[in-house]
Amino acid sequence: MSGIKVDSWVAVEGDCHIDFDVVGQEIQFRLGGVHDGGLDLILSERGLEKLAAKVGEALAQVRDK
Repeated sequence: MSGIKVDSWVAVEGDCHIDFDVVGQEIQFRLGGVHDGGLDLILSERGLEKLAAKVGEALAQVRDK
């Protein structure tokens, strides 16, 4: 198992609402609004660390171009 339960994609534009809550040991991100087809992303602490590292790498690559 790859550690993910759904195969999906979403486009996140600069004006996209992004929020999060910490619930117990989970970090729950919400991309988009509650009533307009948003996406929820639930992460463990380790999952958040891995995502943050990859986001940093991607941002560095985009800014180098």
